Amino acid sequence: MTSRIFDADEYFGDPESQNVSIDPRGFRQLSGDERTRLIDVTGVIKGIDLGKQGAYGVFFAKGSSFNRCGLLPKDGPINDQASASELYAAIMALKTVQENSLAADINLLVLRVTSNYLPQHMDGVIWKWEDQDYVNSKGSRIVHADLFHELHTLFVALEKQATDVKLWRVTKKENKLAEDVARSAFNL
Repeated sequence: MTSRIFDADEYFGDPESQNVSIDPRGFRQLSGDERTRLIDVTGVIKGIDLGKQGAYGVFFAKGSSFNRCGLLPKDGPINDQASASELYAAIMALKTVQENSLAADINLLVLRVTSNYLPQHMDGVIWKWEDQDYVNSKGSRIVHADLFHELHTLFVALEKQATDVKLWRVTKKENKLAEDVARSAFNL
């Protein structure tokens, strides 16, 4: 099992080589690497106390028809949690890739995230959870177990198609366009 963490220092070496271009399908790709694509994902929370509402944002590229946003389901336990909204955004990004057959000719799909939550849990510990049916050592279900299971299933499906999926922890500033997309869900 290979790491699901994208190591930018190892990949780029020189920070100046981080140029990005847009492919014909509306995907950002790393210049000079036509088989790697980038998608920014994030979640946001609006409101306070009982009025909280979560939203997700998926940013492929400016003007891309694949950009996605939406509000989290109001009736679920995930509605007001920032960690769940980023998890939901990652799921929506990979579903968009699968539903539109966008993984063809891609060796590496990099999801850029603003927290450590997804990288920490999707690299290593997810396999343990999968083996234990998403139940922790105390016998309780893992928080967001269904969402983690769905995301893991999407990762595995793409990996079986020879497309590795990795998570790249970036700053909030670097992921601002995904945040803008997520915040636009509140105006729909």
